[in-house]
Amino acid sequence: MKKNRIKISPDLSLHLKIKTYWKGLTSEVVNALKAYPTDVIFYSHAIRVQIKRIRSLLLLIKDQLQTEEYEEFDALYQELGNRLGLIREHYILLKTFQRIRTAFHSANSQPLVDFYKTLELQYDDLLKEINLDRNSFLQYVDKFNASTLKIDNVFQSIDNKKLKKRYQLTCDKCFKIAKSLSLGSSAEDFHSFRKWAKKVLYQQIFFKQILKQRCKVRHNSKLKKIAKIVGEEHDLQILRHQWEILEIPLNNNMSLILNHRIVSQRKRILQMIKKVF
Repeated sequence: MKKNRIKISPDLSLHLKIKTYWKGLTSEVVNALKAYPTDVIFYSHAIRVQIKRIRSLLLLIKDQLQTEEYEEFDALYQELGNRLGLIREHYILLKTFQRIRTAFHSANSQPLVDFYKTLELQYDDLLKEINLDRNSFLQYVDKFNASTLKIDNVFQSIDNKKLKKRYQLTCDKCFKIAKSLSLGSSAEDFHSFRKWAKKVLYQQIFFKQILKQRCKVRHNSKLKKIAKIVGEEHDLQILRHQWEILEIPLNNNMSLILNHRIVSQRKRILQMIKKVF
């Protein structure tokens, strides 16, 4: 990832640009929360993407915050992201199962029918819970507004060198995890790589949008593609894990098909990682 080092020209208005960028991200989250849960899946995904972008920017300015400040802000964004992640995960479970179900020779067997019905019931229960608990999500509106006001002072003294250092640390972390992956790596290891790849990509977007011609950074479209495939592998892992939790009796054919898909995805991921890293 050394080729991803950046060059930033001096910019006296940098703090104002970052401040505007930050407010834009948090405003989108606040507006989506106010509309929540009119379209739960759309807004859950939209809010989580913005939260990931916010946390990636927060990581960039980590050295310019007190440790307790960074942890306070990050915990708030992570808390909301995790709550929304639960409904998103169940939605993806349903979609993943629908996508691979036809691959099973016994697609209409009773165990699979029961499994799908269980997923649907869990998903419906979550939707009902969210609708009944809408006020708890609206509380985040005030929390996000308060955090934006609180972090304003930090943007007055942004240091280019510290931004560059943090970006390179993000790339290095992503590189280290990528190089450690193998076919036998845990699902958590692959998922960790995806999270750090996303951080790199979101930080690249930040530099491109904020600094434009004042910043030279290579946006890696291949890394974006790898992250997408790792996400698909993660969805299969979650599906298998859910089968185990619910103790669904899978025959050998079903297990082989699912394991084959996971291994195929991993081989593809590892081949692409070799080219990028």
